Amino acid sequence: MWEKVDGNKVFRYSVEDHIKLSLAAEECQNFLVDDEDEIIDDSVSCQNCAYRRWGENTIYCMRTE
Repeated sequence: MWEKVDGNKVFRYSVEDHIKLSLAAEECQNFLVDDEDEIIDDSVSCQNCAYRRWGENTIYCMRTE
């Protein structure tokens, strides 16, 4: 669900694809829920991960493996 673009790990799908964002987070061994004031809702989703950074129309994962 992720691809490398210019050295960054970028989500391949729309940030509106909540099902894929949830599946990616559930499969991720590094998921870490962000601070309460930074999360969208209570779901396990890349949108709610502490390693997530917002880009224009996408999400970047800043977790190095």
